[in-house]
Amino acid sequence: MRPTNRAFGKIIKSVISLKNDHTRLTPSESIAVLHKIPTQTQKRIFFRNEVENYQSIDDHMKIIYAMLFVNNPYVTKVKFNFYKEDGKNCLDLSGNQEIEQVGCIRQMPLHKLNVEGVSLKYNETAQMRGMPLEELNIAGTKIDKFGFLDAIPNLRKLTVSKGVIKPAVLKGLQQRMQVTEK
Repeated sequence: MRPTNRAFGKIIKSVISLKNDHTRLTPSESIAVLHKIPTQTQKRIFFRNEVENYQSIDDHMKIIYAMLFVNNPYVTKVKFNFYKEDGKNCLDLSGNQEIEQVGCIRQMPLHKLNVEGVSLKYNETAQMRGMPLEELNIAGTKIDKFGFLDAIPNLRKLTVSKGVIKPAVLKGLQQRMQVTEK
């Protein structure tokens, strides 16, 4: 067995000693374990398994905040604002130019997402598919394809960088939602 796998095995055994089938790790305990795991891949595996255990959106957001650093290891500071607006879940990550990966938001029940100025590329849009998003701000990102929007059926308001969407595509989108170009 490789040394990193042995280390991961020891960490998982310590996690098992912290909980049983009827208890869950708290977000703080999960984050502490996450920091001990030696590789990015193993951290992501742990995250995927552990995040499903949280019933509270607030607990999810604590883990997501920690995972943004895991997914973007060169980032030292993240602007992260989770809030509720009219009872709906909203996440503002705008201005985080160093962030390139947001895989940790996948399947989150977000209704409003602002990633303006984040260095996201088209491949990261897969994380948004199937979300109950009603508003999405992707202005100032590197996203230049918009087919993923078809997989966000509740989307009613979209903000994009001016001139990024071809006129014919823009016209089609405007028939389905409000589109603002910045």
